Amino acid sequence: MMVGGRPGKHYRLNLVGMRRAGIHGERLQAVSSAIRCLRNRQELDGFPDTPELTYLRSWLAAESKRGRLSFVDIHKGED
Repeated sequence: MMVGGRPGKHYRLNLVGMRRAGIHGERLQAVSSAIRCLRNRQELDGFPDTPELTYLRSWLAAESKRGRLSFVDIHKGED
């Protein structure tokens, strides 16, 4: 992702980096759609289990020093 400003805000996907990493076609579209859903505070239900989305889901579920991301609830009913 590309981030800018203070505080940092996501403003677009790094398409060049994703293409260099071999993410093309339907996989790229799935990531783009998933990020759009997250920005709209929607869940990632119904998206394919691509390696990128599997990684994204696990990253969102991980605990950190600041707690789990709260803008999207990927664990229904656990909060």
